[in-house]
Amino acid sequence: MTVITYKVVFDGRIDDNLKNEIDNGFLEEVIDDAQTKVVIGVDFYSKDFNLYGKGIRAQVWILSQDQMFKTIKAMYYKGANLVIYVKSDNSSTVEKLIDSFKNAKINPNNIILIESTEDFTEAFFEYAIVITLYHDGLISSSTFREKKVVYEKGNNPKFTVLSDYLESEEYEIKNLKDLLLRKEEEIEELRKLVKFKDKQISNLKDSLQSKDKLIRSQINEMKIIANSVKIKEKELEDLRKELKLKNK
Repeated sequence: MTVITYKVVFDGRIDDNLKNEIDNGFLEEVIDDAQTKVVIGVDFYSKDFNLYGKGIRAQVWILSQDQMFKTIKAMYYKGANLVIYVKSDNSSTVEKLIDSFKNAKINPNNIILIESTEDFTEAFFEYAIVITLYHDGLISSSTFREKKVVYEKGNNPKFTVLSDYLESEEYEIKNLKDLLLRKEEEIEELRKLVKFKDKQISNLKDSLQSKDKLIRSQINEMKIIANSVKIKEKELEDLRKELKLKNK
């Protein structure tokens, strides 16, 4: 039987619940003694499935939630066949995940959102692989529907496929709220600008009034000086007349 290797990225912290599941054999830890593939910020596990005559070896990349790895996390999504994203355990937002999957060119049908690590059960993981098989065209729609009915009838964890989330009313409402918030911020910035410009105009008016007062004062002073010049000129003319009379 041909074995298909799938890269599965699990974006969520390993809490006590998941550690116990791993210890009980849910996932098998991969120890690379030869260190042929050293990747920081990732723990490697594997899980084998036999589904519809297909052998699937899931290479599980569990991403560290440490802040120092946040900036390089998106590149780990590249080449992933399936991304399981834990919403409540992850410090990133779903919107950041949306940006990451676009950059990594992952089909949003192959990205699944769960609420906590408690939802990452063996039944869920198997069904997540089935979803991926279907969207990769490896099983028929009728086979997928049968599996979906069986999964949903059982007491299995709920999840959201990212493509469904992107088409949901919840996402539409969130986008509208984000748009409204951005518009309110833009309006507030414009209000601040108007207030600043109003203050500038007020300062200019005050400056103009001050300049006008100064100009008026200078004009009055000039008039007084001009009047003094006239008086002095008259006095000078009188002195000339008096001198002329004396000379006669």
